[in-house]
Amino acid sequence: MNKPIDKTAKKSDPSAKSAKKSDPSAKKREIRFYVACLAAYNRGRLHGVWIDATQELDEIQEQVNVMLKESPEPDAEEWAIHDYEGFGSYCVSEYPEFEELHLVASFIEEYPKIGGELLNYFGQFGGTVDEAKEAADEHYFEIRLLQVTGGLC
Repeated sequence: MNKPIDKTAKKSDPSAKSAKKSDPSAKKREIRFYVACLAAYNRGRLHGVWIDATQELDEIQEQVNVMLKESPEPDAEEWAIHDYEGFGSYCVSEYPEFEELHLVASFIEEYPKIGGELLNYFGQFGGTVDEAKEAADEHYFEIRLLQVTGGLC
């Protein structure tokens, strides 16, 4: 399920502001996708949910199942991904396997500065997430240099 918003920190609380500025994880970008009900979409209605792609597969599937069950169209079964964010230059297809999408999101979470770009690069040549991971692990500094200088992608 979606993560609840922390309502305990007030906007006027200076300690909350300073903690947010000094905490590098506070700027972590979310890797997520919007999955839509096709039965509703085909009838001109928008019905879907944003899902955190780094969750476990059963949690992702459960959110899709709940979204379809709550559809304004009876017996909704089909879905498609209509939007995504946090994947860098990696292109998410409309009908991916959730396992592959989860692997991609986990890789990008592990390598937030270069993950999406590496996957996009290796994907152009039929590469896999494992090959991108091997390149990142073995050649991280060279890849980062290429990214900074504009030589990658």
